Amino acid sequence: MGWTHGFGDHGYYENLPDYCGSIETAWEIVEKMDVFVIGKNKKKWLAAKNWENNIENLSEADTASMVICLAFLKLEEEKKWMN
Repeated sequence: MGWTHGFGDHGYYENLPDYCGSIETAWEIVEKMDVFVIGKNKKKWLAAKNWENNIENLSEADTASMVICLAFLKLEEEKKWMN
């Protein structure tokens, strides 16, 4: 999950991976967090967490990469409340 940054002609820049637009890049998140369950119904992609045999819906979106990103953000927010 690398990214680059620096100063260019137009000031500071960051070249972040396209986690929300690329399934290959978003899948890096899934590989690092082994609690995701990803699936698709007739209309939307769904992400849930599987924690000790409890399934909790995390997000839904039109693309798999976006549902992964939304689920990751929700899990990160939950971690803030738990600490």
